[in-house]
Amino acid sequence: MVQETHLNNDESLILKQRWVGQVFSAYGNSASRGVSILISKNILFKPLEVIPDKDGRYIIVLASLNNNKWVLTNIYSPDSGQANFLTNLSVLSSRFSNIPIIIGGDFNLAARPIDRSKQPPPTDGALGSAFDEFQTTTCTTDIWRCLNTNTREYTFYSKVHNSYSRIDYLLLSSQMVENVVSSEIHNILISNHTPISVSFYPSFEVNSMKLWRLNNSILRDDKFGDLVKGKIKEYFDLNLYSINSIQTIWEAFKATCRGWIISYTTAKKREENERKKSIKDELNKLEKGHMREPNNQALRDSLLICRAQLQEILHEETAFALFKLRRKHFESGDKAGKMLSMRLIQTSNLKDI
Repeated sequence: MVQETHLNNDESLILKQRWVGQVFSAYGNSASRGVSILISKNILFKPLEVIPDKDGRYIIVLASLNNNKWVLTNIYSPDSGQANFLTNLSVLSSRFSNIPIIIGGDFNLAARPIDRSKQPPPTDGALGSAFDEFQTTTCTTDIWRCLNTNTREYTFYSKVHNSYSRIDYLLLSSQMVENVVSSEIHNILISNHTPISVSFYPSFEVNSMKLWRLNNSILRDDKFGDLVKGKIKEYFDLNLYSINSIQTIWEAFKATCRGWIISYTTAKKREENERKKSIKDELNKLEKGHMREPNNQALRDSLLICRAQLQEILHEETAFALFKLRRKHFESGDKAGKMLSMRLIQTSNLKDI
């Protein structure tokens, strides 16, 4: 669920990235509002009804997921009149009272004093009551607070006020709470809001076999090149005249070489994941420290440096994902395969009446 997309109908196509199968949007304008729900192409998700807000403040999607009905609601509340907005939304949601619902987005309110790093303003009391009433009416639960009763973590940083607050929420139907595994508030990276995630059962995952293929990026790794050169020389010194069939030696070499590559890339991937985890842990530590001491400039500088390091890693991962996407389109462009089949299905669905 994405808020403040600032996209119109045509521009929303940029949200349909490699992993995205379906996009449902309510449009604002290029300067404000706009919300979207992105659905993975690996999920068997069939929309039954879509209710977009003409002002781009919310979108409600009733869908069938593995023959079970679900409701997804993404909201971007205004920064004034939040109570009226939630009241109107609860009336719309009452149509789906017997269906599991997930409501997420930017509510533009802090429900509890613990949800602010500084002294809460007087309006927070009334807004907190409106938020509680909304949960009661929709039979939902603030799942992160349910799992972290007394924890101080925030989803928004105001540079103007140099303060943190938790104004973004994920609300789940009360009957779903027992199936929740975890809920996390992540790091602030791209915007001044942090992503929130929830993991729960039942999950519907499609497992598929993947063919191994060489990751071309390791060919630029000098350490890998030296390692493979040494191993190739060692292999042929030991095996070249061990049997009469040169074909057998060659086939065995290809399998052995693939083993070297898998071993090296696995170890390298493990090191990269450990480095990424270390930076994320340090970022979490610095963010919590800055939440306690927002006027500590040294802490703020360290936070920005650590955030830049993590963004660099994410940019590299994005670049590699784009490379794989281009390669996939190039390889499948002139073939009657899965990609063409999926495209034909999508085109056919758009023409259904």
